[in-house]
Amino acid sequence: MELKWEFYKGKHILEVDYKGIILDTDMVEHLNKAVAMLKEVNPKEQLLFYSDVTGCFATPGFLEAAKLADRELNSRYKVKAAVIGITGAKAILLKAYNLVAKAKAMPVSSKQEALEYLARG
Repeated sequence: MELKWEFYKGKHILEVDYKGIILDTDMVEHLNKAVAMLKEVNPKEQLLFYSDVTGCFATPGFLEAAKLADRELNSRYKVKAAVIGITGAKAILLKAYNLVAKAKAMPVSSKQEALEYLARG
């Protein structure tokens, strides 16, 4: 479980790795750390990030925290996001989340695909 900035094709992209996180409270804490890092970006720049949720479960507490974070970030920035590890029931949850969220999270199959998607204009 890592949070780190990557520089790819001239773009700063935040990696938010949730792999290995089991507890709802730990996922929310990790999300809050990611949001704090994203809020350090100049509001004139686009926020680019991807999350790896492989093996994780979206709990109601995490989904509520993500919804609040989405609202806060979208009020200040143009956001582009990708998500790795979306399979089965998570695909249904992501579709539902994308219906209500301002920023749409694009499901991708790998880190490389996430980086390519986010680096495109």
